[in-house]
Amino acid sequence: MYVSSDAVFSGREVDYDESAPPDPIYRYGAAKAAETAVAAVDPAAAVARR
Repeated sequence: MYVSSDAVFSGREVDYDESAPPDPIYRYGAAKAAETAVAAVDPAAAVARR
């Protein structure tokens, strides 16, 4: 389980779904974008965006 954040998004879009790729604009969001690495290592891993 990886706990991420909605900070992985830039806020340019109104709605994001589970398949939306991260596009962070701040360092915190870029750090949380590690969710893509977690999913690459273990596709069955759960990622929770808060």
